[in-house]
Amino acid sequence: MTSLLIGFLAWIMSSGVVQAQSPGVTIRIWDVGSSMQDLHQIEPGELPNVVKEIATLDLEGPRDFLGYTEHFILLADGSIEIDQPGVYEFRLTSDDGSELWIAGQQVIDHGGLHSAIGREGTIVLETGTHPFQVKYFQASGDEVLRLEWKQPMSSGFKVVPESVLRTRLPKDLPTSRGYKAIVRPELPRYPGHGTSLSGVHPTLDYDSHPVGELDGIVTGMAWTDDGDMLLLTDAGSLWSVHIPERRHGDASLTRIAEGLDDPGGVVAASDGLWVIQREELTRLRDLNDDGKIDEYLAIATGWPVDGPDAGTARGLIEHEDGFLTMLTRAMDDQGLPVGSEHRGTLLDISRDGSWEIRSSGLLFPEGFLQGDETRIAILDQAACGGLAPMTDAGVQLHQGVRLPGWMSKPTAAIWIHEAPWNMQALVVGHDDHGMRRIQFDQHDKGVQGTVFRASQWTGGDHIDHISMDPEGRIWLVSRGESGVHLHQADLVGSSTFEIQSVHAHADGLEVTFTQPFDSMIAHDPASWSIGSKLHSNPDGPADPIHIDEILMSVDARTAYLKTDDLKDQSNVFLMLNGPWSSLSGERLYTNEAWYTMHRVPDRMLDLTSINRDVRAQNTLTPRQIAEGWRLLFDGRSMDAWRGFNKSDVPDGWSVIDGAIVRTGSGGDIITREQFDDFELSLDWQVQPGGNSGIFYNVTEDGHSVWLTGPEMQVLDNALHADGGNPLTSAGANYALHAPSHDMTGPPGSWNRARIIVRGDHVEHWLNGVRVLDYILESPDWERRVQDSKFRSMPDYGRRSSGHIALQDHGDIVAFRNIMIRPLSGDRREIDQ
Repeated sequence: MTSLLIGFLAWIMSSGVVQAQSPGVTIRIWDVGSSMQDLHQIEPGELPNVVKEIATLDLEGPRDFLGYTEHFILLADGSIEIDQPGVYEFRLTSDDGSELWIAGQQVIDHGGLHSAIGREGTIVLETGTHPFQVKYFQASGDEVLRLEWKQPMSSGFKVVPESVLRTRLPKDLPTSRGYKAIVRPELPRYPGHGTSLSGVHPTLDYDSHPVGELDGIVTGMAWTDDGDMLLLTDAGSLWSVHIPERRHGDASLTRIAEGLDDPGGVVAASDGLWVIQREELTRLRDLNDDGKIDEYLAIATGWPVDGPDAGTARGLIEHEDGFLTMLTRAMDDQGLPVGSEHRGTLLDISRDGSWEIRSSGLLFPEGFLQGDETRIAILDQAACGGLAPMTDAGVQLHQGVRLPGWMSKPTAAIWIHEAPWNMQALVVGHDDHGMRRIQFDQHDKGVQGTVFRASQWTGGDHIDHISMDPEGRIWLVSRGESGVHLHQADLVGSSTFEIQSVHAHADGLEVTFTQPFDSMIAHDPASWSIGSKLHSNPDGPADPIHIDEILMSVDARTAYLKTDDLKDQSNVFLMLNGPWSSLSGERLYTNEAWYTMHRVPDRMLDLTSINRDVRAQNTLTPRQIAEGWRLLFDGRSMDAWRGFNKSDVPDGWSVIDGAIVRTGSGGDIITREQFDDFELSLDWQVQPGGNSGIFYNVTEDGHSVWLTGPEMQVLDNALHADGGNPLTSAGANYALHAPSHDMTGPPGSWNRARIIVRGDHVEHWLNGVRVLDYILESPDWERRVQDSKFRSMPDYGRRSSGHIALQDHGDIVAFRNIMIRPLSGDRREIDQ
């Protein structure tokens, strides 16, 4: 907010519209019309509702604030005249938050929700006129804003008088009616759920080694017969790398070759080292066994190079009795390929130096999918969108797997030959330090497949290269502000719960997981969001893919999604919504997949081994029963519920399709029983833009459930204004504690909430993730309460037991799978 407001003030002052200064201060008020818990930036272009000059900043009550009582932002602009240099102390008293800025320097930060309390700050001021700005927001309750000062040698604070204040803004600034938009901070999505992953995949045993400064980007990796690692850089050097035995130890480098012309690949073959340069295939030899290359023998050349920027050679692999490499193309100012006819090609080079073009049409090939001589594919995002297979007829640019737009710079890829990713590929790139997993789907019409997020690495902003050593260990080279790192990763064989594969069929999609899933979740259409975009219009809106029927395999690892909406030449995006977990309770690692649909296959879904016995909603598993869970709603009757301060369930609450639904005005409902030390689990679904809440430890001493009970917010974050404020977004302890992440699914999806109360310790979980925890009546909790609207409610959060309440906030909301279990007082960890 600061930069915008100061910039706006500077524009006013420099644009020639500054009026002659008069005594006082100019205030502007923006009516936001929705709750705020702190100062926010006003959306650019939003005009204030009112502008007025006042004598001093000593405001209290609706009259002083021009009739505004809640949900507004006020800016007070002016100058202060100083006739005595020295240290000045200022005090801002406000209800709610405020800030004081003088000459671009923040003197007081008094933000957040609080009562009319003061906060001081000091600044050294010279003789003269100094511009200042006070920022203030009002949520609800009392309205107070007062600016006081203590001059040098003074003994106490007093309101800054009109005599030293001068206006800076014109009286006739434009205004407009209506509510004004503000810029609200956004909660981050949980890693791997609509955003990048965080950390290394649990299946990988990971080690990292800092490397000394390399002289360029790594374009090739290889291993000698002695097990030494080689790194090739585009600056023309070949390095031998020594990896220490200790974990995280520094790797050491020895340059064994230099002076190469933008080399793009290296092979350590039985007959020596081979390097592809821009203009030639070169064999390197160490003639005197001193560890340094003495002979650079040009084996193959002859492909024309037109100028210094006419392209490079990238990738080098052994193939049959020779090698394969690719020639890139340069681009002109209009983005069109330039260079000779030999550029943008796949070359087959013999060891005797002869070569031939195997394929054309490439643009910016980066390398080969390495690790399987029988299944060769090339990386070229510009020409084919990602990975394209090679057959006897050449590179098949119309087949393969397209990488999502956010992975626009792939650099290297390897095959994996062991569980859980057997016969899948890992791809890295310069876009970030992430690794993607590619699963190929070969069918009667060609090869296509799926992209998944696989892992995120540390120690670099992007990854240069990935390779696999003869022992099957994965190695990556990353670089960033912390330097160059070598990362070593071993597949340890454990099975993380994630999507293993997606296969397309004429009548739908076959989605297989690494572990058995909860069939109750998978069988719900709201748990799946699927859309597609045509290859010809990747930036256009997605067309929804409607699921006609969901079937599941007997082993509960595969879901069959029947649909007639699959299209040729499209990209299919798959997102899993809600509380996905394995039968053992493990949360889904990442919830997205991107399938490249070049052609819809002719094959049909194999539905010969289908489990028709799907667990119904509002039922308990044997494991849950053994753990002490019991239902508070069986899908049919609301006998366990009644209205707040009522004996029966009020009108406006009904049972519809196995859920308790708020359909009309009826007030909040509560459990007939009271609980202490419990774990509550339920699923909720709210209308687009809707709002509700789950309360606990509620008593009927007052007129509302929120007078005693803390609330876990239920909200459509995307469409409700409160979703823009972390303190009032879904999963929040309303107005007091913000969730760590936005875990909600899209509108219309079900979300699973868990509230754990054990003594004074409270946890909120949403869709399998603990998003916050707090301790009732702790010093931190007391401070937050005093800085909120709950400060005037003496019984708020003070009850050690009470009812569970579901809120009627005026919107349609549904609840199902409502269950509870008592907890002992041993504070044992609950981590699922």
